[in-house]
Amino acid sequence: MSSSLQPEPTNNLRTFQPRQYQQELFHEARSKNVVVYLDTGNGKTLISVLLIKEKAHQLNQSPKRNTVFLAPRVSLVHQQADVLVNHLDLRIGRYYGEMNVDCWNKAQWLTEWQEHDVMVMTPQILLDVLRHGFVTMHDINLLIFDEAHHCVKKTPYNCIMSEFYHDARYGGSRPHILGLTASPVNAKNMSSLEATMKTLECNLDAKVLSIADREELDRYAPLPRLHVVKFSKSDPVGLTASAKEKLTEIHWELQQIAGQQERAWDAARLRMLGVLDSGLQFDKEKHNTASSTMSRNMIGIMTILQELGPLAATAAFAEIIKSEQQNQFAVRQRQLQSNGRLQTLDGHVLDTEDDWFQGLHLDQQNNQQASQHSSEWGPVNKLLARAALALADCIAPQQHQASLIGAEAQAQSKNFRQQLAAKLHGILDQVHPDILDDHVAKEKGSNNGVWEPPCKLATRRLQKLVAKLQQYQGLCQSGAGSGMGQQQTSSPQGWCCIIFVQRKMTAIALHAVLRMTPALGFLKSAPFMGFGGSTTATSLNAKAQGNILKQYRAGALNCLVSTSVAEEGLDVRQCQLVVRYDLPSTLLAFIQSRGRARMLASDMVLMVDRHSLDDLGFLKHALEYEQQMKGEAQKRQRQSEGISEPDAEVVPTGQEGDQPELYVAATGAKVSSASAKQRLYYFCDKLPSDQYTQLRPRFSTETTRAGSVTRVILPNNSPIRSATGHAQPNKNLAVTSACLEALRLLYEAGALNDHLQPETADAVQRLEADEESEDRNMSFNEDDSFPDSFGDQARSPAGQASSHEASKSLQLYLHCFQMELANQLPGAASPDLGQPIGILTLQELPSFPAFDMLLPRGFGYTADSPGTASSSGTKSRGDAAKEQRTRARVSCAAKGCRQLRTKKIGILQCWHRALCMPKMMPHEQQAEAKAMPGAEHMRDRSYKTPEEWTASSHHAFYILAPIEKDGDDIDWECVNHAKYGYEPVWCAAEQPLTDQHLMLSKHLTDAVVVTIYNSWPYFHQHVDWDRGLSSTFDSDSLVEVIPDGTTHGKDNLQSNRTHEQALVERAHRQDAAVQANLKRRAARGKIVTYQDYFSKRWQRSGLDPRQPLLAAKTWYHFNSDKWQAPPVHISPELCRFHPLTQGAYVAARYVPHLVWWLFGLLRGQELRQLIKHPSLKQQLLPDAMLMMEALVSKACHELICYETLETLGDAFLKFAVSEHLFRRFPKAHEGQLTLHKIGIISNDNLARVGKRLGLYRYLALPLDTDSWMPPGFPEIRLLQEAKVKHKVLADGIEALMGAYLQAGSLEGARALLAALNILPDPGQAISPLVPGKGTGTMVGSPSILEHEVQSRRCKGPERHLNYTFRDKSLLMEAFTHCSWPDPNPPCYQRLEFLGDAVLDMLITRAIVASYRSLPPGRISQLRSASVNNARLACIAVTHNLHCYLRQCSPHLFGLISDFVVSFRDTIADEQQKRTAVAETSSQQVPSESSIKTKLELEARAAAYNWATSAAFGRGSGGPPKVLGDVLESVAGAAYVDTAFELDSTWQIVLPLMQPLVTPSTVPIHPVAALYERCQHAGLKLQFHTNATNTAGEFCTEAVVNAVVFGRCSSALSKQLGRKSAAEDALQHWDEHITALK
Repeated sequence: MSSSLQPEPTNNLRTFQPRQYQQELFHEARSKNVVVYLDTGNGKTLISVLLIKEKAHQLNQSPKRNTVFLAPRVSLVHQQADVLVNHLDLRIGRYYGEMNVDCWNKAQWLTEWQEHDVMVMTPQILLDVLRHGFVTMHDINLLIFDEAHHCVKKTPYNCIMSEFYHDARYGGSRPHILGLTASPVNAKNMSSLEATMKTLECNLDAKVLSIADREELDRYAPLPRLHVVKFSKSDPVGLTASAKEKLTEIHWELQQIAGQQERAWDAARLRMLGVLDSGLQFDKEKHNTASSTMSRNMIGIMTILQELGPLAATAAFAEIIKSEQQNQFAVRQRQLQSNGRLQTLDGHVLDTEDDWFQGLHLDQQNNQQASQHSSEWGPVNKLLARAALALADCIAPQQHQASLIGAEAQAQSKNFRQQLAAKLHGILDQVHPDILDDHVAKEKGSNNGVWEPPCKLATRRLQKLVAKLQQYQGLCQSGAGSGMGQQQTSSPQGWCCIIFVQRKMTAIALHAVLRMTPALGFLKSAPFMGFGGSTTATSLNAKAQGNILKQYRAGALNCLVSTSVAEEGLDVRQCQLVVRYDLPSTLLAFIQSRGRARMLASDMVLMVDRHSLDDLGFLKHALEYEQQMKGEAQKRQRQSEGISEPDAEVVPTGQEGDQPELYVAATGAKVSSASAKQRLYYFCDKLPSDQYTQLRPRFSTETTRAGSVTRVILPNNSPIRSATGHAQPNKNLAVTSACLEALRLLYEAGALNDHLQPETADAVQRLEADEESEDRNMSFNEDDSFPDSFGDQARSPAGQASSHEASKSLQLYLHCFQMELANQLPGAASPDLGQPIGILTLQELPSFPAFDMLLPRGFGYTADSPGTASSSGTKSRGDAAKEQRTRARVSCAAKGCRQLRTKKIGILQCWHRALCMPKMMPHEQQAEAKAMPGAEHMRDRSYKTPEEWTASSHHAFYILAPIEKDGDDIDWECVNHAKYGYEPVWCAAEQPLTDQHLMLSKHLTDAVVVTIYNSWPYFHQHVDWDRGLSSTFDSDSLVEVIPDGTTHGKDNLQSNRTHEQALVERAHRQDAAVQANLKRRAARGKIVTYQDYFSKRWQRSGLDPRQPLLAAKTWYHFNSDKWQAPPVHISPELCRFHPLTQGAYVAARYVPHLVWWLFGLLRGQELRQLIKHPSLKQQLLPDAMLMMEALVSKACHELICYETLETLGDAFLKFAVSEHLFRRFPKAHEGQLTLHKIGIISNDNLARVGKRLGLYRYLALPLDTDSWMPPGFPEIRLLQEAKVKHKVLADGIEALMGAYLQAGSLEGARALLAALNILPDPGQAISPLVPGKGTGTMVGSPSILEHEVQSRRCKGPERHLNYTFRDKSLLMEAFTHCSWPDPNPPCYQRLEFLGDAVLDMLITRAIVASYRSLPPGRISQLRSASVNNARLACIAVTHNLHCYLRQCSPHLFGLISDFVVSFRDTIADEQQKRTAVAETSSQQVPSESSIKTKLELEARAAAYNWATSAAFGRGSGGPPKVLGDVLESVAGAAYVDTAFELDSTWQIVLPLMQPLVTPSTVPIHPVAALYERCQHAGLKLQFHTNATNTAGEFCTEAVVNAVVFGRCSSALSKQLGRKSAAEDALQHWDEHITALK
């Protein structure tokens, strides 16, 4: 951006006044495509801002057309986007590779297109978007090319123009083009300048324009003053020449070592394959070994020695070896963090990647010899010591090299290179280099002696540079910004400069010299270079680059020693001095580096060899070339009005002739010859792989008479394994042809979608777009129902009432509930269950088995403490609370039909309402007693017809009725008591009655009365005729209650007290205070009589003095010891009758539980009838209890819940879907199969299935007795919109699958999947697999010889499996890793996909069958521990299955070897321990073989737990995932080979899995164990993770009730920190608990 801009914030935007030349160029760009040619710093970007504003009206047109701004580098994307944000009131988006835009699909790009107006991106991104057909050129209104001179040859700029802009197939509106450049021609000579510029114009379909008058440019951005510094280049002589010869020899020896390492690498790979001559074609790979890296660095050191001198070479060498040591430590730390320690088979640790080149191919016979071999760094370190000594000879006398003399002998030291670098820095610190003086160097020491240097410390070229820089010392220190002899201008950040060099090594060395030279102490320099580099010293990442530029802009640095990376694009601070230490290679580099000196009166220095004619002529040539280029641009500008098209004879590059391509007409996506190889590599990279393998295509080219023909071989998990291209004139074209053919075959096979993206990437984006949070609630309408094919949706569990007219009588079916205690403690008093209850329905209820129901608290307890331990481990407090609750065994017996008249039905309905809602209060006392709304209906005895009931309640007609205690009929005496509900107990006499007996109601027997002043129910005992209102008040017999009208609490099973108990305890506390107060007041004479009490305590005066008091007891003392306490006395005038008798009121407490169970069972039966399918036979259907269990969630806190069935159903669903996809798509790879599976078994999909089924109507909701309403309550409709979480619906569907699996085995569960439309009908035919071709993905048919080889190779694994495969290719496929180069057989990933589900299903089914009574949490723990990867890896190693794994990854080989050694050592240790225990504990051994087998199984189980603990983070050296995958793939192969018979597969797998995990041997994650223990003890656990320390580690504390129980001071992640802290807390649990108590 121009330095003349004066930005002023206006509405957060900056305004500027365009210069005259900017307005002229903008005027030209408005009407035609142009390339603006201006020097760096002259405001080219602001011209694009003006043009974007001009075109802004097109952004709101339909269809929307956006502006695209292309920048060749990520740093430029951010820089240009910031400029646009500051000057445009538009939506700016920026896009680059790190945003993972390669995986975006069309929907995401269209969203970005709609949400932004201007899109700034790198050109490759736009090119990919166009090639995929996501957008077209018609969607772009303005296309801006920054650094437009890059639009040549095969660059992304030119590919965009040639493939899409100039292609006739993409006709229609094309975008307006604007190019920005500082040099339209990037060439080394002046020949064909006009033709080159014409080619650029033709490629961009634009005219190159500049300005004719440069006077205005010179005012705003004058060119720097040029200074030429000449030097004499000379060859090294003396010690310098000797050092160069030694370095050359060392370089040759390093190359020899690198060759040996390469051969060792190939030999190790062949050794891993188990053959000496495999005949396989390996790709030629470059390995960054120690010797190869240092060999390349040695070339740079020799160059520095010649061009800068020995001082710079020594400093650079010290930096290189120091950074190499740091780089090795970083690699080592990453390996340790990933449990990637590399060892030989004998456990010898290999420190670096180069170490295990020789270690990989050593077998057990020479392990001892291998352990004595030195590290591969040993020979390299010796050579580095020799190089350091050769360089030190040039800068220090012999006596100062003592520290290096014996360095070679320490080459085996692990930190040798770091120590060597420190010694070299020590020598450099002693030397006081005055490189301007060739003869004097000063030694820092106690004697301050002066000695002659051995040779020149610097070359003449470096001396000239230092001398030139010294001339700017005064300007730098004064902060002035002028050149030599120019007028000074101030700079806010002070003076600064940039020194340009060609090589990174030169930048490092020159920076070191500038830092060491005292004469240049005013310079604060830093090396600046690009990303790539063989060591950390020769590369800078984006973060390091940004930090250096930030310091440079702020003035903390004033000198950059930079490579060409700072020539163009980067927003570097304006400089007063630019030095070209190395002359630019092109005119463009000269112009761009000169543009960095943008301050007024700045300088540019060129270092020129006085003896080089090319160097001497460069400046003249560059200036002439620049003038000629400007003249050509000005000439074209003058002719622009008469020329509208490029010359006809010029053809855009990339459009010469027809090029082969893959084109999809439906979307416009295409792959050109320029992008074919890249797209094929991208496809291979997206194939399923692991961290040990990099998948890529391999090429084999043959020369025939027709030309070169290439065959491309894809990885062995690709649906297409190979493709052969057409004959081409040369090898490159032949490779391109083969890539295009492979992509065409992949597209036809469905591996590429219509946008030519890998199908996996598209599926991922589709799933991510559709994914919704599991915690989000789903709202349903009553109209949502299952498809008609599943039958009509019944609206009630009791069946729909038939339509008829109301009659005088109605026939109803009576069912009686019989209840008996199921878990009463021996000797304990049996609680009174109150009035027996029955139910009347229009239809006879289906039979269902007896069930256990938890009674509310107050019906007795089975334990005194809140939880006990069991053999299966500690119980949660919820489980312990359930065990304390009294259980009743409930059965329902049909008692025939009853013909009832409507009057009796009306009374029954009134009693039914009172029973279900006992806390309803009298309507006439609402204002005083806080009665609930709707109480006025409780006295309505009118008969409701079944139609009226159903129309108002959405439920079938039913009535709860009391049953005679010793009979089977309705207790009408109890029912008739409801007629007196809410009538006064004391008949306040309007007539003058003398007999007070007549004023007291006759229905007090077994009555419940409710006081109107505090709405509290009391059980009436007797009438105390001897006590009245004038009687002396007895405060000892008084019990008062909080007047809140709340009598029922929520049964919160996860706490020791329910809400009801808390209320009672609160009442008792208040009673004590009130009674104490009353006693004090009574003692003072303020309360003498009961009349005083009711008047002063409850503000009730004017009571009838004739009434006696009632003796009553509070209802919450029923079935408790306090029931024997003295009764309280209440006024009958202040009481009302409750509709229920005392027995019915007691029964009302468990009626919600009884109705909840009844309707749950009926809903389960109705849902079972709703799900219909031809394959669902009656014997396959689950019973009512199993159906209800599948509908009860853990939140209900009942004796049953669906978690165990959900676990079983989850395993079955995964198994069934995996098998279906495996057989349905034989050519799909594991990634595609996994994505399809996720789409089917995801919670969202299962929730949609549940919604269609109407499952939310059948799921049992938690019983909240505070707000419980009886189903179908006709008048009081508190209907709320059903809101069920996604996961609850999904879990319900899986639980149904588990129920059907339990009831009818696999056949019933498969039929359920078909009935729910999750999978096709199980009887639907699927094409069988071809015998001998594995899973159907092999290429070609195996020959007789291959069958012979397969049979021979399969004998070993078949012996370990104790099973002979009918199809040997399945077993070969099960042991083939994706790194294996041969396309046949395919890799095991498909079989592993199937086997994972098969093993999970087999293990889960076995666990549920064996431990059905365990809590669901324990079953989940057993399942997880049985099939986790660590245990499966141990099983594979135990049976030597890893020995048959075919793979070609040395890294993986080392990890497997490491784990095998650790695992076998663990087994040996465990066997030794158990043998010693067995020998000491028993005098005689019954059977040596049996005890040996037992000990082996115990040791194996302990070793399995050791591996699982390592996976938990409690150990080190977790197994590679590949080992577990092998066992899963073998299980999958066995399942396929047994014709998909699950039981037969279990017989093969079961011996391998022994010993199975049991509840006593299951390893529990330490965090889960700590949570479980805290929950059992009633303690609160929290984990506190502090900020990371200086090493990037986490500090975690396990805090229990504000006390630190466990601590982890350092962990690599938060998860590992929590695990370690939990383990520490468990180890010291007892002492912490003791201290806490």
